[in-house]
Amino acid sequence: MKSIFTIFLCWILMSSCRKDADVEISGTVILEQGATSGYYLVEIDDARNKNYPFICSGDEPYPAAGFYNCKNSIYIKNLPDTLRTNGTKIIFSNYKNFNRNLLWSSTYAPYDVEVYDARKK
Repeated sequence: MKSIFTIFLCWILMSSCRKDADVEISGTVILEQGATSGYYLVEIDDARNKNYPFICSGDEPYPAAGFYNCKNSIYIKNLPDTLRTNGTKIIFSNYKNFNRNLLWSSTYAPYDVEVYDARKK
């Protein structure tokens, strides 16, 4: 009876540890811009209808200072050379969020993100 219980317990633990499918995030490369050279501003597709950790939340209106901000775009720190053309549509799912760079005084500045599996859409 102990062995059946042990097997059952192992099966439950293994099935609960399954990794969820990665969510693919798509966006458009806008231009090279950011804290230092090599950062690229990327507008995230459908950002207002998704719950991404690098998109700021809230119902406040967009700031008058500019269109691209933390509600719809990010700065990618390590975009591959093949994707660095303005207007390129990209997809990624594996990333690390560095939050807002402290160099920006605006609370609406896009977050800095590293992506590890970016590819052309």
